[in-house]
Amino acid sequence: TSERAAAVGDTNGHILACYSHSLEDTSRNYVTYPTYAGSTIKSLSVYGPAVEDDVVCWSDLYLDSPYHRSINADGEEGVWPVNMSSYTDSMWTVQEALKKSNNAIAVKVLKDYGVGNSCRFLRESFGLKTEAEERVVREGEEDDVLSNLALGYLEAGITMRDLLGAYQTFANGGVYTPMHAVTAIQTGNGEEYYKEDSETTRVFSAETAYVMNRMLKTVVEEGGTGEAAFI
Repeated sequence: TSERAAAVGDTNGHILACYSHSLEDTSRNYVTYPTYAGSTIKSLSVYGPAVEDDVVCWSDLYLDSPYHRSINADGEEGVWPVNMSSYTDSMWTVQEALKKSNNAIAVKVLKDYGVGNSCRFLRESFGLKTEAEERVVREGEEDDVLSNLALGYLEAGITMRDLLGAYQTFANGGVYTPMHAVTAIQTGNGEEYYKEDSETTRVFSAETAYVMNRMLKTVVEEGGTGEAAFI
């Protein structure tokens, strides 16, 4: 793609390094520019909160099949959502679904957890803008925003900085610290003019963070969608 961004942080909310590149707009910083998250949002909007609230566990089984089927005017069947590979119509564990980025099962788990619950979790835990999706849910049309929450197409988007901060919680035992790049500013004579004092928030239990870490590790193992990133 013509746009790329990356960011590295620690478990204390510090942005240690970031990179942004665009062939179309060299002035735009894609670390702080809202865009779509894609499948990276599944751990934050679906699996993490669903495990936390005991809606699912890693070994629960879901059918690998479309959430919705339709027939168009030509009599051709359409399915939604589309997976990276063909449907198997077999039972998968939640862990397998995350490992292979199964879109249909992510949608089904989200439906069981509740789209409104997911919106509130993202907004209250990480400060993400989910007002547009919550308005649709209140109107009784939550299926219209399943892809927003389960597949990473939030109307307001999400930044690389947002993702870095949210994923930090898994490495930090479930504790979230707002991401920041400046820790302190001193005057010329050494007096402290500014000191970062971010408040931490527990958004996942230590047990949920442990389970999610175990699940996420399988993504870069053999057969996972991130196999090429294994170190």
